[in-house]
Amino acid sequence: MERYRVKRFFRKLVILTPLPKFLLRVFSFVWLTKRGEDFADMSLNGEVRVIKLYAPECRVIFDVGANRGDWTAHAVKASEGARIYSFEPLQALYEMLTARAFPSRVRCLQLGLSDASGERQLDRRTTSLYRREPFKQHESVQMETIRVVTLDEFCAAEGVERIDFLKVDVEGHELAVLQGGHKMISSGNVLRIQFEYSRFNIFSKALLVDFFRFFDGLPFRLFQIMTRKSDPLAEYSFTNTSSGRSVTRKPDTVGISVRVPSVSSTIRRTLGPASRSCVNESS
Repeated sequence: MERYRVKRFFRKLVILTPLPKFLLRVFSFVWLTKRGEDFADMSLNGEVRVIKLYAPECRVIFDVGANRGDWTAHAVKASEGARIYSFEPLQALYEMLTARAFPSRVRCLQLGLSDASGERQLDRRTTSLYRREPFKQHESVQMETIRVVTLDEFCAAEGVERIDFLKVDVEGHELAVLQGGHKMISSGNVLRIQFEYSRFNIFSKALLVDFFRFFDGLPFRLFQIMTRKSDPLAEYSFTNTSSGRSVTRKPDTVGISVRVPSVSSTIRRTLGPASRSCVNESS
């Protein structure tokens, strides 16, 4: 009760203290920058730090939603001999990806991942499966038909038995990609998952609580990637204000999900207009 009164006092003080709008913007900028939110520069927002931390011990890496290949390029530099599969279904971006002349251990595929195989319509401009209507009705839409498969089907067909690092950045379709790989993930054959949670999750209706439900019962710990560290995320709760602050302020966050080490194992995934990720690690 005493703690609440202290917080209430300072909140009233903040509300009653007049501040120029530019100062509020400065404070907001500093806060978001410290947390690695609201900007997509991987070298600053914590993503490159995570790649350098985990990639050196990886043998198989998946970059789902490779775009022009920037994430793949960092993974190539950080890993030693790892096989890297880079998935980019859009024709123009796939051509940019293959033009980077990666080493032979990088396999570029003009293919998307989802929760079911087939064909889907992808907006070339937003690189998302989800249209932002009715909020952006004035925007032009340039659709392209892409081919998608599930992660489980791809791994079975290609003989991929284990993925050391699975990165998923597919503009609101991340949960569907994970659901399409449920067999691989639940059987312990995916060790680390980095996924984006962005504004597009509003339109795909895959909310943060759905990610917590997906990993519920699986040996994973959820983290929010920040500039200098990965912040553990507590169990999702609508009443947990500390958890809510960390993961629901802004749309576009990256998290990492990491398998929890078992007794016999030595193996060690937000929200704002320009994205970052969540990391999930398992045992």
